[in-house]
Amino acid sequence: MNPSILDLHIKLAYNLSIRYYEVRVMRTTLDLSDELIKELMRITRSKTKTDAIEQAIKDFIRRKKIEDLKSLSGKIEITSNWRSLRELELDES
Repeated sequence: MNPSILDLHIKLAYNLSIRYYEVRVMRTTLDLSDELIKELMRITRSKTKTDAIEQAIKDFIRRKKIEDLKSLSGKIEITSNWRSLRELELDES
């Protein structure tokens, strides 16, 4: 079973976004509901607030990117040489 070009772009976008957010760190002060944070920590099974919030942000970004890619369905033309393009991308990484 060959992955579709959309699957490949989703995976690439997700991997790039994860790498970007693992490299940079920004100290931020937020006023958030205690109940909201507790529920987030429970759902994400995080031990720290920072980890819970990072997981939630990463998941939100990933979902928005997938949503954006899905909105392109039928609007762009994929060339028949997508396999060779995929191999070039993999060789570059």
